Amino acid sequence: MRIIAIDPGTRLTGYAIFEINNRSSTMTECGEVFVRGKDLPEKLLAIHRGIERLFRRVKPRQVVIERPFVGVSARDALTLNAARAVCMLAAAISKARVFEYAPAQVKKAVTGNGNAPKELVQHYAQVTLGLRERPEPDVADAIALALCHVNRL
Repeated sequence: MRIIAIDPGTRLTGYAIFEINNRSSTMTECGEVFVRGKDLPEKLLAIHRGIERLFRRVKPRQVVIERPFVGVSARDALTLNAARAVCMLAAAISKARVFEYAPAQVKKAVTGNGNAPKELVQHYAQVTLGLRERPEPDVADAIALALCHVNRL
């Protein structure tokens, strides 16, 4: 079974692809969908096209995405939710089942600390998977989402 975990963003959208076989999991790919465009509609279209291409190529059965986090700015939260919605739409079109986890839940599952900073999530993603380089923050968040989900299967 293939799982794609997505960390949506309007600048970069991180993703991680895991293959699950008999209780073992392997990350087969990770990366970023680069978002281009001047205004929000153009950026959302770029996210949708990139994620849809990824789904057509990989054909995931499950998609994991982070629950919304309001944080500092309500405006940023609304923009992020628009990006999430585009990713969820692509998942629905591909008939993949969507799972959501709260940011603190993901951080706690991966680092043991629900308030862990991004750098620690990056470190744990690198160490847990034996990666040569520390993944970019958006990719590390997607990896953490996938690990959180895989540990619950």
